[in-house]
Amino acid sequence: MERIYKPGFEYCKAGIFLSDITFDNAKQQSFFLKVDEKKQTGLMQAVDKINGRFGRHTIRPLAMGFEHKWKMKQEKLSSRYTTRLNEIPNVRA
Repeated sequence: MERIYKPGFEYCKAGIFLSDITFDNAKQQSFFLKVDEKKQTGLMQAVDKINGRFGRHTIRPLAMGFEHKWKMKQEKLSSRYTTRLNEIPNVRA
C-alpha cells in the first residue's frame, strides 16, 4: 500500500467479480443424446452473435430459469380463513 499511496486521494476497499469464464472449446456434454458437433458449434455461434447484438442472456437455456417482469395484482384477494389465522374475521356481541 505504501508503494501506491498518493497524498490527497481517498482510498477504499474494492473487489472484482468474474463470471462465465470458460475455455473457447468447453462444451456442455449430454449423457443421453448423440450431438452433431458441427450443428452444435453453429448453433452456439448464432446464439453468441444474437446475445452480443441484443444483450447478454437474450437467448439462454431454459435451465437458467427466467424472470417475471410482471407481478400478479393482489389487492382484491379473497380472505384465507383456513390458512391464515390473522384473516379470521372477528365477531363481537
